[in-house]
Amino acid sequence: MCSNPKVAGIFKTLLYYRTVKVVQIRNMKLGALHLFMQLLIFIYVVIYVIIIEKGYNGTSPIEGYTYTKLKGSSLQNDTYGNILVWDATDIVNPPMESDAIFVTTNSLVTYKQSRGLYPDTATLCPCTKGKTLEHGVETGTCTNVTESESYCQIYGWGPVEDDITATNNTVLSAVQDFTMFVRCSVVFSRYKIRDDNLLGGNLTMGYNEFFVSDFIENAGYTWDEVATTGAIIATTISWNCEFNPWSPDCEPQFKFFRLDQSNSFSPGFNYRYGHYYYLPNQNDTTQSTQYRDLFKVYGIRIVFLLAGQGHKFSIIPLMLNLASGLALLTIATIISDVLTLYILPNSKRYRSAKIKAVEAEKEKDEEDPMFPTEETNLYQNSVNTLDKTA
Repeated sequence: MCSNPKVAGIFKTLLYYRTVKVVQIRNMKLGALHLFMQLLIFIYVVIYVIIIEKGYNGTSPIEGYTYTKLKGSSLQNDTYGNILVWDATDIVNPPMESDAIFVTTNSLVTYKQSRGLYPDTATLCPCTKGKTLEHGVETGTCTNVTESESYCQIYGWGPVEDDITATNNTVLSAVQDFTMFVRCSVVFSRYKIRDDNLLGGNLTMGYNEFFVSDFIENAGYTWDEVATTGAIIATTISWNCEFNPWSPDCEPQFKFFRLDQSNSFSPGFNYRYGHYYYLPNQNDTTQSTQYRDLFKVYGIRIVFLLAGQGHKFSIIPLMLNLASGLALLTIATIISDVLTLYILPNSKRYRSAKIKAVEAEKEKDEEDPMFPTEETNLYQNSVNTLDKTA
């Protein structure tokens, strides 16, 4: 046994059993405060959680895809002085992407490249044989292009691309006026409900049909700011739908954001691709040589993102929210007890009436270290209903 009576008393109280004792305190201010806190909790649970936040609904994740189709035609003055016509087939490359589309707004073309020995105008002499460069492999030979300029010879595709900075002189005209059909089909897997934005086959501007410029302007930019070097636009399609009998029809909401940094050293979006073909040799028509036209294209890359949830009445979330609300009601009782037992005047008297130490049978009377026996005996024969104390 522990020789320290205080330590022994603390361990002893851990083995005591405590039960609830109901005490009515006739203090109208304390009672009003307790009712007010309960009312606030009730309003929060019923009005906010269940009614405003619709805590009676279950949720379902959303799955789906976005399909696009572009229509229109455009003209371009290329760097060689040619006037080229571009239609939707030319402008959209690759022709099909999952939840995305690329729309060409500007291009630089290097025509009729073939594999061979060419001067690399980006690499000055001296040269290192076998060194790999951006456009090919150095042969170790220095080639005089002009009397004052000498460049390393490479084996690669040539004539080598003149990688000049894009300008608005080669921007495709009227691409901003192309129309884009956007079809978004979704399924709420938990409820096995499907939906889309087709409106029965009717095209509606801003709902399932857009101008290309709409994506730019709704993201907060003008067409002239992005036409030369392109941009990356994220389009979020939100489906927050409720499928209860009293709920309105579900309609998607569109939001637009620009993802690339317009003031960075590499703004916009661009990439290269080649168009490959064979032509017969002039000296021997039975033989042919492979050529390519190298395109460096700038444009608007639009990425479609699906978001949202499906909601429908379910007894389980309703019961969970109600049970949580009932649990929160104990906060009002805890606060009221703290005020009564430790803060209000005559708190010792309230504490003695609320908490009563009862000794087990045949156990020697000892003073409880937490509740003095003398103070307990003073009130043990008193009634539990207390007069209001100022």
